Amino acid sequence: MMAGLAERFPNFYMLFKVILLLVVVLIALVGMSLLLLVAIAGYVAFTGGDLATAAETALSLLMSNVIVSASYMVVQNIALVLVAVFFMAVIEGRRPALKALGLGTEREDKPVNGFAAGVGLNVLFMLTVLIIILLVGVSAYDGTGFEVYGISGVAISLVAMAIGTLFVGLGEEVVFRGYLQRILADKYGVAAGLIVTSGIFALFHSLTPFAKLGPLYLVGVFTLSMLLGYLFVITKSLYASIGFHFFQDFLALQIFSFTGEQTLGAAPVLMFARPEEIYVSGIFLGSWDDLISILVAALIIVGLYAYRRSIMKKKEI
Repeated sequence: MMAGLAERFPNFYMLFKVILLLVVVLIALVGMSLLLLVAIAGYVAFTGGDLATAAETALSLLMSNVIVSASYMVVQNIALVLVAVFFMAVIEGRRPALKALGLGTEREDKPVNGFAAGVGLNVLFMLTVLIIILLVGVSAYDGTGFEVYGISGVAISLVAMAIGTLFVGLGEEVVFRGYLQRILADKYGVAAGLIVTSGIFALFHSLTPFAKLGPLYLVGVFTLSMLLGYLFVITKSLYASIGFHFFQDFLALQIFSFTGEQTLGAAPVLMFARPEEIYVSGIFLGSWDDLISILVAALIIVGLYAYRRSIMKKKEI
């Protein structure tokens, strides 16, 4: 039945798959969140807590305890990987091999090399953004986390956030780049796959309750998604994208935190004043770090494109 629908109405079928994927992703994320909250609330009640306030206590722990938050990241993103596997096996009828999910490599390549390249590129990106923010004076150094949380607090947070954000990088890259971008690119071309996936990725992240969102935030997520997707295109595997995504979240939550922002209970190493906000005619657009991130990410994409073109020209000679 699915095969017949795909042949007769290919564009409608693709739209159906994309919408179904997003619905299942949301159901999986909400479902896993509720299960984790129920488990925490049950534990609180079982260990002598007040049954009437167990749910409230569980939600508070989820938002303020770094180990609980990291566990939440792990559980949710395992669910995302399973969603991608389910769609490939059941909806497409394909064997969900690692290579089909973007986790394969060329014979001479090693996953660790791609991962390390992604991490290194993100360090370049984040340091450039931070240096520009500090130089133009829209933020300032605000102290270290050691002064607030102590050495042990920061150390525990480092380990928990490293594990949690690694799973975030894996889960989101597999479902958005390894599955969604791939099926769109196979059907409509690389450019369309990149743009549509990045738009969906930005909308997906607009659902976050942890930030004051403006248009620049969404454009920033879209631009970073384009960068992650392009890394997938030029490396033909997800390892560089996973490395970049993992370290982006790890640095933002654990290393370079803005004072007053929600960090899911993390004890950051370095703290900076929240960047100044941008308003036009009284309308909130975002903050300066959003705008600077967009510009730096766009420059990196242009640089990667130029580098790839030069390599391809050399191969043609």
